[in-house]
Amino acid sequence: MLSAARTSPGRRGRYRTVVAAVAAATLLTACGGSEESSASAANGEELVPLDFQLNFLPGGTTLGYFVADYQGFYEEEGLEVDVRSSTDPTLSVRLIGSGERNIGAVYTADMLNAAVAGSPVTIVRSNQCENPFGILALAESGIEEPADLRGQRVGVTDLVVDRAYFAAMLESAGLTEQDLTVVNPGFTGVQQLLQGNLDATSEIVDYGPVIMEQQGKDYTFIPYADHGAPNAPFSAVAVNPDWLAEDGNEEIVQRFLRALDKAEAWASENLEEAADQFVAQFPDADKETVMAQFEASYDPGCSGASDIQEYQELADFLTEQGHLEEPVDVTEHVTNDYLAEPVD
Repeated sequence: MLSAARTSPGRRGRYRTVVAAVAAATLLTACGGSEESSASAANGEELVPLDFQLNFLPGGTTLGYFVADYQGFYEEEGLEVDVRSSTDPTLSVRLIGSGERNIGAVYTADMLNAAVAGSPVTIVRSNQCENPFGILALAESGIEEPADLRGQRVGVTDLVVDRAYFAAMLESAGLTEQDLTVVNPGFTGVQQLLQGNLDATSEIVDYGPVIMEQQGKDYTFIPYADHGAPNAPFSAVAVNPDWLAEDGNEEIVQRFLRALDKAEAWASENLEEAADQFVAQFPDADKETVMAQFEASYDPGCSGASDIQEYQELADFLTEQGHLEEPVDVTEHVTNDYLAEPVD
């Protein structure tokens, strides 16, 4: 059901995104728990309690964090992990930067803003290999490339990176926002597109196209990265740098990332069972959507390694666009040292 789209496996990374979580889990409540733990691992040693903060609500793109619990991968690594969520997508980076949480998922642009604000976080794993953003349109609209947006009504969220990427795409086509009508659809762009309120909308590759395929609609997805925008990840696992520097915590991060890698690999081979377990915990989630989003987001060839150059290009891009008040040296805030297979 794809027209003029670039959604081949090479463009599908591990996307854990704010928009993707909305449809699968709009009504889900945050997970809570205590930092105190008396649980023990199989070897009799006490499990290390760890609160992990999601950057939005649970959904198909975050399935691995929960499967690691369901299947005992955290416990195998000597961890007792409490996955917490929030309806505020900026909360996680603020909590981690302040030290109220030690580890969680953050949006990469938020990491850069936190660095400028003096409350930095350290990215230890990228959740995508590539930029998942782009413009989604129904095939019947005739929109196949950025130039076709002239005169159209286009939804673009107020996320900083979305606005910046969209501006770069328009510039690549010799357009400005004055050549079309731009509205902020919030996180209902796909729904408004299907209702005929929009001709096109900004989306991410593991949500909008999933909904289109479920609705049996032909569509076009135009990646921002193919039209002037950096090809940097959108979401990542990050830690508080002061906590990371404390004795033993580097090993805890390595153990967490190993458990997450195992969980995602297991879920890819046992997806229906994984989705059943997720829906048992979150009854408001739709099983088919959870499965489709995970399949769209999980790429076994994407190791979680961060491309430092792509992060630097993102930082420079946002600085040039005026979204960062000062330049950021990403080598101080992004590392591959704690992956299962460290990358230079």
